[in-house]
Amino acid sequence: MIEVFKKYKKPVVALYKIPKESLSSYGIVKVKKIKNRVYEIEEIIEKPKISEAPSNLAIVGKYIITPEIFSFLEKPSLTKGEIRLAGAFNQMIKDDKRVLGYEFKGKWLECGDKLAYLKSNLYLMLKHPQFGPELRKFLRTWRNW
Repeated sequence: MIEVFKKYKKPVVALYKIPKESLSSYGIVKVKKIKNRVYEIEEIIEKPKISEAPSNLAIVGKYIITPEIFSFLEKPSLTKGEIRLAGAFNQMIKDDKRVLGYEFKGKWLECGDKLAYLKSNLYLMLKHPQFGPELRKFLRTWRNW
């Protein structure tokens, strides 16, 4: 993301390809591909119906922003009482300001609800060299709950 920002000097949003059945749970982007894993965002659609999702690229909560975003966040019509980056980014795009997306590789650990948070922590704990072996042993003993 940093390299994309250095090259284009525009806000960059982290994107991750998600399964079709999960599209309605996230902010999904309509994009135009610039190059491998780099996109120009044309619109952000919050929690679209699967049939209305413009891609399978979800916003994952990592951003490099520029100072101009704050003038968009201050507009009451955009925020409706809370700060919403997606709305501010959409307004920037409408005002002909570029917002870029960078599709990252790797494993995205979701923490947006209690079960996802627990699964993410369990995944990390199982990989941990100090706690993983003991936790695996514990889980094997409780396999037949």
